[in-house]
Amino acid sequence: MNRTRIAAAVVSTAALGLFTLSSHAALVVWDGSEGNGLWTDGANWVGGSPPSNDDFRDTAVFDATTTPGTVTVPNGRKVNGIRFETVGWTIDVNGSDFDDLHNIFSTGAGVNRLDRFELRNNSNTGNWVIESGNTLELFNSYYARNRNASVSGGGLLLIDRAIDGFSSPQLRLNDITVRIDASTAFSSNNDGFVRFDHESAVLELKTTVANAQNQIDDEIIDNTGLGLQVTDIDGEFVRISVVPEPGSLILASAGALFLIGRQRRSYSSRPSTSGR
Repeated sequence: MNRTRIAAAVVSTAALGLFTLSSHAALVVWDGSEGNGLWTDGANWVGGSPPSNDDFRDTAVFDATTTPGTVTVPNGRKVNGIRFETVGWTIDVNGSDFDDLHNIFSTGAGVNRLDRFELRNNSNTGNWVIESGNTLELFNSYYARNRNASVSGGGLLLIDRAIDGFSSPQLRLNDITVRIDASTAFSSNNDGFVRFDHESAVLELKTTVANAQNQIDDEIIDNTGLGLQVTDIDGEFVRISVVPEPGSLILASAGALFLIGRQRRSYSSRPSTSGR
């Protein structure tokens, strides 16, 4: 591996402006040259050192110059962000936890996976971007304690169980689809809620239409002002989405479609009237 490519990698990645880095932060690029897949082995990283073991400095970058694979992380490790610039990556924490992962970025047509661990969002607000065509799988639980995670990018986030933790964290949905393999987004011991901040937001739950409807205005909050609707997908999952804006009239004439009278509404950032 030619380690002189670090400067070019950092410049090209930083130019996208998707992570806000402090003056002491760095984008640390994985090259896997040691061949053992160990996060803590400096020989696997361009520059010879792994990302700093804290939640406010470095972002680990997994780019297209290296063959995707599995990277094993020890228990209790911290990092400010993980950036997948291609697909086929698995970050495996071997049944342990990954503390306070603030930023996640995932792109490319395919799947990346955070596996066998608890992502413990204890002190930072999460900013997760999953681009269109990409799926990020978050398996073996996400633990939130009175902190928010904002998810955007047009892709798909799969979570394999209800979000655990305590207090009142928020999962804030922008232009994203989130599928949770549970009847509620948050576990029974967590007073968290899902907030719809964009008309393209979609939440899919493994429940009935009636149960999902009962959660609206309580565990599921509309912040667009347009209202939410629930539809059955396949008899197993339901889809909660924003009601389309009124005032649209489509006419067909001579093989052409015309859109008439569609009025755009601005989104309010005001708190929900439910008291949350």
